[in-house]
Amino acid sequence: MSSSVSLRDSGPRDDERADMVGKLVIPEAHHRPLEVLLSLREDQYDALAQALAKAPPVLQPHDLVPAIPVDVIPSDSDRLGVVGVLTSLYIVYVRRGIEKEELAADVCSSIEALESSRMRPASGSFDAFKKFLSDIFSLDSTLGASSKALDLMSSHERCYSTARITSDLRPVFPSEPEKKPVASVVFHTLEVEYFSGNSRGLKTWFVAMDIDDLRQLRDVVNRAISKHDSLRDLSEEAGVPCLGVEHEC
Repeated sequence: MSSSVSLRDSGPRDDERADMVGKLVIPEAHHRPLEVLLSLREDQYDALAQALAKAPPVLQPHDLVPAIPVDVIPSDSDRLGVVGVLTSLYIVYVRRGIEKEELAADVCSSIEALESSRMRPASGSFDAFKKFLSDIFSLDSTLGASSKALDLMSSHERCYSTARITSDLRPVFPSEPEKKPVASVVFHTLEVEYFSGNSRGLKTWFVAMDIDDLRQLRDVVNRAISKHDSLRDLSEEAGVPCLGVEHEC
């Protein structure tokens, strides 16, 4: 939900989660990451699971990418994709409330149903991949915490993406328009881009503002930042890390 990395750039979208929870249809965006995972050897599965088990919980999926060993998955884009699909699958695991092994088997059955020659285990058997998924679903305090936090942050009707304000100077003409303006006004248009429900892509909302509106908005934002800092400190003092991306000004 920041201007640089949206919660939905790399994490699971609502419609993707719904598909996977219902009929366990694998979204097309997850095909490549699954191909990468299925190409791994058993020892690489173990190395990946152990690395993710040691990674601290984060809110943004891209922050987990450095935890994935480069010798297991060399490509940055593939590592990011793998984080995305594992995050999605963990959320499905939580929402379904079934045994880890059962969901792992369902995932493999769904992959087989795609009948894609590129989405087949390198060993020819899904056994090692099933065990890997079961291990991943056991990471409740690491990948699991990250997945749940991401799910909570994105479970809103509208999620902020970016905003900008354009400013205009408009002349006020007298009754005779050929004469020079007698005054001018400055107004500003706040443009907010956001994600809405299960729809793909961004939606935009506009509102006109004057200088008093801008000052009021500034005060409201500053107050919210102060409350954020207080709540974050309260959480930290209680020994509960507060996840999120923060850019100090």
